[in-house]
Amino acid sequence: GFFYALAGVSISLTILASCAVAENRTAQPTTLEAYQADSLSGHYLAGRFAQRQQDWTRAEQYMREASRIDPNNTLLKQRAFLLAIGAGATDQAKTLAKDIHQENPKHEMSTIFLACDAIKKNDLQKAKDYIASLPEDGFGLYTKPLLTAWILSAEGKHAEAAQLIQSHAEMNDPSFAIHRALILERAGKIKEAEDILSQSLSNGLTLHNASSAADFFSRHGQIDRAAEIYSGTEMLKSLRPVIITNKNITAQTGAAIVLMDIASLLHERRSLDSARIYGQLSLMMAPDYAPALLMMGDVSTVNEQFAQAQNYYAQIDISSPYKPMARLRMAESLTMAGHLDAAIRILEKESQIPNNRVAAFSMLGDIYRDKKEFDHALKAYNAALSDGGDSESADWRLLYARALVLEGMNDWNSAEKDLIHALKFQPDNPMILNYIGYSWVEKGIKLDQAEKFLSRAVELSPTDGYILDSYGWLLYRLGRYEESAQWLEKAVSLVPDDSSILSHVGDAFWQTGRHDEARFKWKRALDISHDQTAQQALRNKITNGLDDEKSFLAQGRE
Repeated sequence: GFFYALAGVSISLTILASCAVAENRTAQPTTLEAYQADSLSGHYLAGRFAQRQQDWTRAEQYMREASRIDPNNTLLKQRAFLLAIGAGATDQAKTLAKDIHQENPKHEMSTIFLACDAIKKNDLQKAKDYIASLPEDGFGLYTKPLLTAWILSAEGKHAEAAQLIQSHAEMNDPSFAIHRALILERAGKIKEAEDILSQSLSNGLTLHNASSAADFFSRHGQIDRAAEIYSGTEMLKSLRPVIITNKNITAQTGAAIVLMDIASLLHERRSLDSARIYGQLSLMMAPDYAPALLMMGDVSTVNEQFAQAQNYYAQIDISSPYKPMARLRMAESLTMAGHLDAAIRILEKESQIPNNRVAAFSMLGDIYRDKKEFDHALKAYNAALSDGGDSESADWRLLYARALVLEGMNDWNSAEKDLIHALKFQPDNPMILNYIGYSWVEKGIKLDQAEKFLSRAVELSPTDGYILDSYGWLLYRLGRYEESAQWLEKAVSLVPDDSSILSHVGDAFWQTGRHDEARFKWKRALDISHDQTAQQALRNKITNGLDDEKSFLAQGRE
């Protein structure tokens, strides 16, 4: 039931996108200071602007003030409440939640918040009363039985709690099965819990469910089982299991896991604002819950709140299996923020940790490649490929990345070998086919084979402007100008602001007698080009047109 409810996942959070006060959509200021936040509309607009900039703290402050000015505006109050949760302003959220719930006892998010607050205070009867008022549909399909079950478990009614979960779970529902197993674990029925988890593993788990299952086996000394789960889950491969000595899963922790289940699925579906709100609720219940801290760091990184991301990653305990992954994410976030030296220092250290070596060397290679420090990049990629196993199991992405470096070092023969090797693992990868094919075209070699590769790439990605450009440019080199012009026009319609594609289509137009159109495309290419050599070539073409290129066409055909 819960997974089907996700289809309407934004229903309970649509207030974040609604308008409680009319906005002037014709002239929006571009800085927060431009809003005169001394009135209802000023505070509201400043809050909306801050939210769009992902500054949840300031957004919450402005929206709370707007709600204070207009206390009878229900939509303003609900928006301020959700922003307060997302900003981690728990006290403000609680005050607003009480007001909202008093006005509308069926308001889902305020009810969940107040129930969780009561669980945290061990006021279990009040928590049950709040949860009882939750609707039976939407997220209530999931939160109502599971939160109730964790309260029952806190009261020592483990069998009743497990039965409640079982009665609400659809067959093979992984999330319900995980929580049932965790409650049975609290009751001391370890073997029964293990059997449920083993069955769930065979049915397939979500990312967060998989981490919960691995934690269970770690708590009971079954490190190999935990490692098997991590290695079999693509996003968890860098995790290394550790023996967890704290075996107490409290009702508070259970509620945190329930909320993180929702946050994780929202995050996977790129509903980042909603994921942030549920992630903050999870942290309200368990401030050191590593999966929630990691996800919140990832959300902050995507939203370019890099300092905030570093703070979340840093809070993950050194003993957590998530710490190595967090260190890699810290480096990734620093790279995106432009702090390359700091990222390199982290990655050099992480490259000495077995589970992180391949990822760390790969990221180092990417950083050095972007900096055009090709010697360092090649050394990093070589280390990553060496640690990744023998050549038959090499990661095609690493081979592709190393090929980029080798070509940058003018070693096309070695680059070509890596690309052909990568193609063995990804025979229908249009990116690889395009890279090899276009490189052959530019070098004037193996044009017959290039045509096979590029026509296949076009078939696989018919709306990729860069691939259409490669194919059109091949046809140009083969002297098939009319066909070339058609494909290059399609390419430029898909990627209108690429100087290379504009230059190519201009060349094709010239060869088909469309001289005025050719010069127009060359001028446009010149306007946006940042390459001095290309700029000079474009100026020459604009002035003189093209010399006869037909003598070139026969070169290098193999």
